[in-house]
Order: sequence, then structure tokens, then C-alpha cells
Amino acid sequence: RPVVTLNTDVADCARLAYVGCDYRESGQTAAQLMGLLTGGKARILIVTGSHEVLGHTQRIGGFTQVLRDEFPAAEIVDVVENKDDDALSAQAVTNALAADPAINAVYFCAAGVSGGVQAALDAAAQPLTILTCDTTPAICRLVREGAVQATIDQQPYWQGYTAMKTLLEQLLFQKAPAADCLYAPNEIRVKYNL
Repeated sequence: RPVVTLNTDVADCARLAYVGCDYRESGQTAAQLMGLLTGGKARILIVTGSHEVLGHTQRIGGFTQVLRDEFPAAEIVDVVENKDDDALSAQAVTNALAADPAINAVYFCAAGVSGGVQAALDAAAQPLTILTCDTTPAICRLVREGAVQATIDQQPYWQGYTAMKTLLEQLLFQKAPAADCLYAPNEIRVKYNL
């Protein structure tokens, strides 16, 4: 039976293909955008779901690499976990901003965004540059309102369509996918192209 992993790949799995985000590239895209928006002099808080989730760590790795290579004056002050939960996100962001009021940028590389963004807006000592990933209705609202400057789209509809198409082509026509990793485009979304 053919297997397609969707959104999260599984190591050492006899799968037909992985369909989902190129998490490293997503992090790289966010880092370049962060560097451009802040003039490369940001003090950044990263909010992740879990250090145990491969996609989250790949995003952080890509983000860190681009900052190091292209924006050496930018500094990652802290990386906090929120377990993809809004309440935990709010508490972690509040604590981080209290510990370092000079933080002027926040990168959410997982879920738990609504609570974390609201906490950031409430606790910040200065205007913040905030970037996220995904285009959930809550994130789109935050982008439209200007609380979040931009988000990197994970293309959930493309992912679902491509996974089903890949499976059907294999089952009906024995057609193999073009590659074993079918990556969604990492597109930057701002309020004018949501």
C-alpha cells in the first residue's frame, strides 16, 4: 500500500513521498524578511512549539543560519516553547519580554500565535516586528490588523490536494511522484495578498 506523509515527514518510513513544508527554507525566508524589516539589528525572541518536533527545529535552524550569515548584528535572545498552546505562549512571551525589555522582534515558528502575539503587544516596551508561519484565520486577522507584519504560508490546501493527487496517480496509474519530497511553496503573505 502506498503511503504519503503529509505536513510532517517520518524518518525511515517506506513512503511514496512527503508532501508538506520545506521547514528549513521557511525559517530561512523568515530570517531574511526579519533582517530586512529590522535593518538587521534585531534582538529576537523565537517562540516554538517544541524542540522535539522536527519541523520546528528545522525552521529554527534555517532562521539561525541566515541571521548568522547575512545579518550578524541581529541576535537571538531566547527560544521559548509553547507546546502550540495560546495560554502557554502568552506566559512564555510575557516572561521573556519581562526578562529582556530590549527585545524588538518575535518570530513564531509554530502554533500558539494568538495568545503570544497579544501578550507581546501588551508587554512590549517598544514597537515589535512580529513574523509568523501559516495562514490560519486567526493569523490572517493579526496580519490584517497590523499586529503581525508578515506570515510565511504553509499552503495547507496545496498540501492536501497534492497528497491526494499523488496517491491517486499511484493507485490508478502506477505513476510515481516527480520527487520523494514534494515541497509547498514558502510564500510571504502580508495584509495585501491574503
